[in-house]
Amino acid sequence: RFLVAGNGSEEGRLRGLVASLKLGDRVIFLGARDDICDVLRAMDVFVLCSDHEGMPMVLLEALHLGVPVVARRVGGIPEVVRDGETGILVPPLDPGALADALVSLALDPSRRAAMGARGRAGVRAYTADRTEALTRALYGLRIRQPIGGPFGAAAALVPRSPEGPDTAPAISPVRIGTRRTRTPPDA
Repeated sequence: RFLVAGNGSEEGRLRGLVASLKLGDRVIFLGARDDICDVLRAMDVFVLCSDHEGMPMVLLEALHLGVPVVARRVGGIPEVVRDGETGILVPPLDPGALADALVSLALDPSRRAAMGARGRAGVRAYTADRTEALTRALYGLRIRQPIGGPFGAAAALVPRSPEGPDTAPAISPVRIGTRRTRTPPDA
């Protein structure tokens, strides 16, 4: 069976296609759900067929739950899904490749289980704490002092001292303000 979760502009067309192909007993439209983890746990394979994506959180959720993924090779998806290891990536705008990948996993339970286990292990790289630590390391910057400007914002960014921490707070989205500290001359 195929579960279709969510709703959107294509739902009516998809329902019509399912009816015309007489697949109503095999395709279940779930609509918008707030229990997506339960829905994902019920799946053997998760398919994301978007042709345009950034970094879809649902892929991280599926992998975390040990569900292998079939998705198109677009946006940030290849950074999350390791082709042949945690799922299968296919070219965009190629429904035949998407169908072939789904069928190959549907017919191979041991491959699905191996991909699911690798997905669960690999998704640990995407925790909030690790992402924050990597971002801080990447920038290696600290906030030194508020400054003014025509847009009011901000803070002066200075490199972290190699001798050790100073009194400036570390960069954090919560600590960066937008309070104007002086009025621009032409205001």
